[in-house]
Amino acid sequence: MRRNISKSLLEATQSTLDKWAVKIREAIQLKEQEQQSYSEKRQKLLDELVGAHEKGLSARELSKITGISHATIARWIKEAEEKQQNAKENP
Repeated sequence: MRRNISKSLLEATQSTLDKWAVKIREAIQLKEQEQQSYSEKRQKLLDELVGAHEKGLSARELSKITGISHATIARWIKEAEEKQQNAKENP
C-alpha cells in the first residue's frame, strides 16, 4: 500500500513538473516573440527618424512629434549614420 501511495505521489509530482515546464517554455517563447516584435518596431521607427532627419527635421522637432527625448533621437541618428558609414567603408 505504501508503495502505491509513494508511486502515486511521484507520478503526481512529475506530472506537475511537466506542466510547469510546458508553461515555462510557452512563456519563454512569448517573451522571444515580444522582443523580436519590439526590435522590428524600433528599427522601423529608427528608419523613419533617420529619413525625417535627412529631409531636414531636427532632433528637437522629432522629439516634439514623438515624445522621445531629443538627446535619445540625436544619439540614435548618430549611431545609425555611423553604422551606415561603416557599412560603406567596409563592404
